[in-house]
Amino acid sequence: MAPFEASWSSEELAKNLCDLLVKKGQLKEKPAFIRTDREAKIAQIFEAIGLNGAKMETFDNPGPLEMLVRKSTNGETWVQHVLEGLTSMLPEDVAKAAKTMNMDEAAKEELAAAKEKSAQRLARLHEEKDGEKERDGPGDRGDRGDRPKGKGKGDRDRDRNGGGFRDRLDRDREGEDRREGGRRQGGVENMDCYNCGQLGHSSRDCTEPRKEKGKGRGKGYKNREEQQCFNCKQYGHRSRDCPEPPDEELVRERLAARAEKEREARGE
Repeated sequence: MAPFEASWSSEELAKNLCDLLVKKGQLKEKPAFIRTDREAKIAQIFEAIGLNGAKMETFDNPGPLEMLVRKSTNGETWVQHVLEGLTSMLPEDVAKAAKTMNMDEAAKEELAAAKEKSAQRLARLHEEKDGEKERDGPGDRGDRGDRPKGKGKGDRDRDRNGGGFRDRLDRDREGEDRREGGRRQGGVENMDCYNCGQLGHSSRDCTEPRKEKGKGRGKGYKNREEQQCFNCKQYGHRSRDCPEPPDEELVRERLAARAEKEREARGE
């Protein structure tokens, strides 16, 4: 390919470049709209970046040319073919020279402005952080050092190895003990048995023979008037709804029977 001419406009440079790409098989000439559209797009890019014959004459290596084209494109696959074609149009000594990616003055100004902006933002962040420390004070929960730490690797390993499960099991047992103690101490005198209907124990601790279904806690009665209270022995209500005070003697007897049953179960 003959070198470019300094008099070429951006459109002429794009046309000659597309001729070169067609010869290399990197651009289809038919259907015609493919070549036409690509040439128009390249010409538009060259016009926007000021690339023409006169600009091509200023390059002493392919580096600045590559930077200029890549800066104005979005990394399309055909951009590499464009760069290779433009490089081949440079004088041989320029095309083979080592690339030096020197920034132009505009790029240097943009980089300096970006650095200054970053420095200002970093300074604001430091000021905000210092202000938060002054408001929180050294002993405030806002201080990072006083914040509770999350689980570390050792804690997670302990959970996976069964430590977490054992902790939960211990908590469940403690809760069950508290509930059982409440039944024995606080609410047992008001508890009525579903099996025999007496106060002072639950049906699972009842020492009486198991009754048939419907013969226990009023389930076999068709209406409320037939239900008998096992506390006052009157009809029309259940023992838990009885207006009379619980029979303490009956409660003690039931508790004694229950304790005896537990001793027998333990073989004492």
